[in-house]
Amino acid sequence: MRPRPWTLLLAVVAQALEAAGLVVAAVVSTVDTFSGQSYRPSSGIALSILAYLAAALAALVGRGVFRTSQWSRTPALYIQLLVGTTGVYLLQDGHLDWGVPALLVAIVGFLGVCLPPSWRTLSRPGLAEREELAAQAAAEAEPEPVPPARRKAPTRRR
Repeated sequence: MRPRPWTLLLAVVAQALEAAGLVVAAVVSTVDTFSGQSYRPSSGIALSILAYLAAALAALVGRGVFRTSQWSRTPALYIQLLVGTTGVYLLQDGHLDWGVPALLVAIVGFLGVCLPPSWRTLSRPGLAEREELAAQAAAEAEPEPVPPARRKAPTRRR
């Protein structure tokens, strides 16, 4: 496992906040559906299920980012874009209490993934890095040379 820079931990925190926000939205949607405040009960149930799945997916991607898995970079960026555009829509509709935090968390998460230390950590190593890692592995695998034992000078018998 590769070392985690602080920028990557920033992205992990943002991803966790987004997953928690999706869980809250899913619970609100479920409560609204079963209390009769949904436009249609069938669509309310479907939206609630999709919200729970989205929360699980965001948590899975956050775990991948935390473990510095290369596959997690692109989904993390897509989630930041989704949350950011949702925040903009919420701001346009006058929901500042949901829109501002969503937009801020998306910006922090996007920066956390895109800043150079995180980008290098979540990228495949280039040729120079691979050669450096191979040289380090070879140096660690070779035992240190043992100096030859001193021989005693031959003694002549008389």
